[in-house]
Amino acid sequence: MNQLMLNLPDLQHLELVTKGLLDMTGGQSWEKMSRSLLTFNFKISVCMDWIEDIVESFRTPFWLEEKRWFVACTWDGLYSVPYFSDVCANAYFRPPLYSSVTDEALFCDHINHFILNESPKQIRYYFRHMKKLEIASSESLEMLSVFIDMSSIECLVVSTLIELSKILWMFQLMPRLKKLSINTQVSYFLQETHRIRLECIENLEINDPLLNNDYYVVEQLCQAFPCVETLCISSLKWAGLIPRAIKRLKNLSNVTIYFERLASPQQPNQLQEIGTRYIQTIVGEARHLKHATYSSRHYWSSDENQTSWFCCHCWIQRKVSFYFKFYR
Repeated sequence: MNQLMLNLPDLQHLELVTKGLLDMTGGQSWEKMSRSLLTFNFKISVCMDWIEDIVESFRTPFWLEEKRWFVACTWDGLYSVPYFSDVCANAYFRPPLYSSVTDEALFCDHINHFILNESPKQIRYYFRHMKKLEIASSESLEMLSVFIDMSSIECLVVSTLIELSKILWMFQLMPRLKKLSINTQVSYFLQETHRIRLECIENLEINDPLLNNDYYVVEQLCQAFPCVETLCISSLKWAGLIPRAIKRLKNLSNVTIYFERLASPQQPNQLQEIGTRYIQTIVGEARHLKHATYSSRHYWSSDENQTSWFCCHCWIQRKVSFYFKFYR
């Protein structure tokens, strides 16, 4: 590594990810090689003992004061922080046990995705830059604002049943919220929110299967989220529901639909034919598409259970009517 650095005298920015030897974990040797660098981030996977001694070698004035480069160390690796720190946390979050960091807020400020998987009563950290919040437990939801700056959240993932009062409370604290993913019973969520209009939501993702001919759910969905521009629905059983949503959601410009168990992976042609018929059904039943143009892309895949999936992306562009008015 030293020879490589000698051959690159003008190098200013270096990012290194490697499996190395113990002689690559010493702060003194890296100090000599990285002195001319402006940025240096590394992740070295190597099993090691004497972790405290390794971290101590990165606590010199060069690392902490001159460069302000910090590291963390585990039994199987050494890495730069916060660059290679975790960006996702849950109720069990703890900063690394061994690091050269003097302020634990450095780790918390790097977290942008929080999963509430159980009661947060034991959390004693504060997250100021949260972009995505996933609710997997409804216990002690009222404590969220104690350890998270809710005003920075842009995406909310709901994976458990939540009462209306708590939903309203969360939405009031999230002025930047644009995306909502519903991974629980969509009918229950819509029933809880049927009296309100969540106009802030521009990107809506539904991962709970809709039932055949479930027109009422679609009507509730369009009423609750009137400003949706991007809609993603998984496991939709009947293509006739999509045209109704397209017709009602005037801002809709992008639709992604997943159909499951349409054909086996050994029959891609049949799968493509079935998928094409679904696309034709969607376009044919969406009568208002005569005032719009659309394009689509589709593909198939399968999982380990040999379940086949057909995915269709449809882009909708509304046509604008122009007219001229002449004055004498």
